[in-house]
Amino acid sequence: MDRRAWLATVHGVRHQTPKVAKQEKKMGRAKRHMQYNRSFVNIVPTFGKKKGPDVNSQILCNPGFL
Repeated sequence: MDRRAWLATVHGVRHQTPKVAKQEKKMGRAKRHMQYNRSFVNIVPTFGKKKGPDVNSQILCNPGFL
């Protein structure tokens, strides 16, 4: 598959997905408060290595990840 055909398939998939408006995100003090809670307050104890902040996306995008 040459490069142009590959790009055409990429755009085909991109344009099939529905357009979703961006959500309003918290800024300033409220954002820092949310980050603190996510990092230190709402911790679920697990065994082994500490999991990163974006670990769920890896599991959802790659079903064979585990």
